[in-house]
Amino acid sequence: MPPPPPGTPAFHPRGTLVAGGLGGALQRATWVSGIVSILVTLILVTALGDRYSVVLAPVVAVLATVVGVGLAFLTMPSRSRRAFETFAWLGRREINRFRERTGSNVPTDPGSVEQWLRDNPRSPATAFPRLELLAMLGRTDEAFAEQALMPPPGTDAEAVEHALARRFTAFIATGQPEESELDALEARLPRDSDAALELAVARAIGEARVRRAAGRDDWRDPMLAVRPRLGRDATMTMVRDVWWKLALTELLLALGIALILALWR
Repeated sequence: MPPPPPGTPAFHPRGTLVAGGLGGALQRATWVSGIVSILVTLILVTALGDRYSVVLAPVVAVLATVVGVGLAFLTMPSRSRRAFETFAWLGRREINRFRERTGSNVPTDPGSVEQWLRDNPRSPATAFPRLELLAMLGRTDEAFAEQALMPPPGTDAEAVEHALARRFTAFIATGQPEESELDALEARLPRDSDAALELAVARAIGEARVRRAAGRDDWRDPMLAVRPRLGRDATMTMVRDVWWKLALTELLLALGIALILALWR
């Protein structure tokens, strides 16, 4: 893929290594879901024959959605799905913090990120969100400069957030991880604390980035190793943020086709 023209906003390639790697497997599963939902809708309408009507369209759509999303789940490789659950668990926590601090949704494309940064100058509420967004755009000098202005962390959770922000920015800037600060933090945190768990998950995702940048096939392994510690929470996060959204999309698609076929008959 050619680089974007000068001045065109773009995420730094090292910032999207894990999301890009996991997104491919999910995208393939999504295509399977959409195709199967359409086929099941057509099969059910044909099988019902003269008995089919507008009243039955929602039933057909629900059945087609269940089959389609079920196959999407089954066709997504288990390793990719479980790694995605780890990634989604941390992502949901970060999204929630972003919304609580800023009152806005997380921008998801480079153009909207730049606009958000322009609209939200540095403040106590926007400090951490700005750090990650600046790093994602490759503006690491600005991210380091803003972090240098932040007061020392007052809690373990803030200490974890500070250290992870420095690690992420350094990796974007140099391609090399810096682990000494995280090692020291991990050694002093109670292993069963919430801060220690988030640190462990973020370190696993960070290691996955490093391995994928190096072209290693085992890049998912760190996220798989920490996945058992997340238990049902990660499963339900994936259900709410991925499978449920996919189901709603497929339901609308199947219902639209089912209604058109009912009215056309």
